[in-house]
Amino acid sequence: LSDEVKRTFSIVSDLKKKLRCFKPDCVHINSACAKFGLIRDAICVYVAKRHRAKVVLHFRCTVQDKLGKGALRNKLFRRMVTKADLVLTLNKLSENFVKDNVSTSHVTTVPNFIDVKENFEPLDISDSVKNIAYVGHVQFDKGAREIFKAAQHFPSKQFKLVGPVSEEVAVLNRPDNVELLGRVEHSEVDGIMKASDVFLFPSYTEGFSNALVEAMSCGLPVIATDVGANADMIEKYGGFLVPAKSFEEIVTAISNIEDKSVRCKMSLWNQKKVYDNYRVETVMKQLLALYTQI
Repeated sequence: LSDEVKRTFSIVSDLKKKLRCFKPDCVHINSACAKFGLIRDAICVYVAKRHRAKVVLHFRCTVQDKLGKGALRNKLFRRMVTKADLVLTLNKLSENFVKDNVSTSHVTTVPNFIDVKENFEPLDISDSVKNIAYVGHVQFDKGAREIFKAAQHFPSKQFKLVGPVSEEVAVLNRPDNVELLGRVEHSEVDGIMKASDVFLFPSYTEGFSNALVEAMSCGLPVIATDVGANADMIEKYGGFLVPAKSFEEIVTAISNIEDKSVRCKMSLWNQKKVYDNYRVETVMKQLLALYTQI
């Protein structure tokens, strides 16, 4: 709590200085809807409005998952949304939640972006699924248990998990075909993805996953849980959506994605989706248009 108070004081003080010095037309406030962070974000909205700046409030999470049922958090959330001139969300689930809970129409979804090359290298699609990759924190709420259970059903397939491993996962009995690679350099992650056949992403909750969009840019077919922006990203064409916490559905999806022709179509579709929607230039053009609009 002490650290949060110091951090809040520092951020609010810096915001006031910037407002006095630059007199910006617009202030873009990112909010993760964290317990103490919401109080800080609400203060920032208030300060910006007092200086007569337009406020863009950008929720960097799946809003309903983070807010929960806390009365104070929900009250702050509604006040912030009401005061903001424009509300941005990372996914349609959050956009619909904001519209359903606050009387406002100035809400739209803007995705994250990644820096990608002008021309994608097509993925070499193998005849069968041999290597399945996961990238992110390796912990229970990211679906690590479900990956382990699914791996037991496919002993001939290799499951490579990239990212820091939590203590709760480290002590689990791990199938022989599951490899925990820990933290690796970003360039190495790219190589692991391109050497894989499927990207498996069974997280319980997400906002907008950069790991998923990078896997799509590599041309990997996807198996992901139907949370956050995952459905917005792969739609019906880039892979299979499964319910969270269900390793049985993951097993079924892996069986269904074996067909090479299916994976070829998914691979090309995912790369085109990233190129058309998630490049820096595309998203920044969208943001600048929204700033101009308000």
